[in-house]
Amino acid sequence: MLTNSRGEIATRIISSARELGIETFAVYVSGDTSHAAKAAHAIELPSASGFMSIDHLIGIVKKHEIDTVHPGYGFLSESETFAKRMWQEAGITVVGPGWGILDQTGDKLKARQLAERCTSSASDL
Repeated sequence: MLTNSRGEIATRIISSARELGIETFAVYVSGDTSHAAKAAHAIELPSASGFMSIDHLIGIVKKHEIDTVHPGYGFLSESETFAKRMWQEAGITVVGPGWGILDQTGDKLKARQLAERCTSSASDL
């Protein structure tokens, strides 16, 4: 499993995966390595923009034959495009909601509209 997150979240993901016997990979940038210290494998990104580069991350998971990605919180964890491309281009499972759910909830306005539709539907019951 690759974690594309930093700080406390990444540390917890890596720790939990290790307890389950899951081989872990973490991406990091120079000067920001503490979250990757306990991963079985640490992969340096050329710059912080690599955390958001779907193309670069797909290349990493293919190169290292990684089967699962945990995107952490925010940004890519809310990206329908990230989840869909990981699956379609690399056969990778992304931990979290599928791209169909993210299509409706990854964008704040769409999520609010969905919540409003659900609320009005519930009041009709």
